[in-house]
Amino acid sequence: MSGTAFVSKHVLLVLALVGCRGEKPKDVLELVVPDGSGRTVELAPRSAFAEYVEVPDSTNELRVTLASHDVSCESYVAPGANDTVVVVTLKMPPNEKPRAGSFASTPPLPADAGSPAVGRAYAVPVVRRGPRGYALSPGGTLELTLVELGRSGVVKGSLAFEFPGDGTRPASSAKGKFSARLCRSDEAPVPR
Repeated sequence: MSGTAFVSKHVLLVLALVGCRGEKPKDVLELVVPDGSGRTVELAPRSAFAEYVEVPDSTNELRVTLASHDVSCESYVAPGANDTVVVVTLKMPPNEKPRAGSFASTPPLPADAGSPAVGRAYAVPVVRRGPRGYALSPGGTLELTLVELGRSGVVKGSLAFEFPGDGTRPASSAKGKFSARLCRSDEAPVPR
């Protein structure tokens, strides 16, 4: 083998190895579960889906589920002892559809709610770790960058929830980007 051929093979091998490492890493969420431990847990979603439901004269909800194990939109799959699930529900007034934007995790005050029970859109993050569920304390936002409600819809964005703790409630957070396919869209029929 000539010197040039030997060098060419090594250059190709190095380029191939660099190309494999250059793959974009999968989205990973960083969570601080409000169990009092203060530990950060990483969640690399194995399953990610979104559901959209309209309840006439009540509320509209976009629910994003991100799980470390295989879950289904068709039926509930209980998490195993070491599984983690994040569910973020965007609650909206009945006349509002999900859209790109920033949504606080602080619900409106009852006096602000007005006639529809939900006066403005807000996000409700919940973390399930094994058999236990934890509602994250208000603080931070759900950032939606893309919302497509069609047949092959998708919801993309990032979680930026954080509560530092206050002496009576432990710190909690959920941060990171996500992409979830829309598996269900139950839009209310248009009145005639």
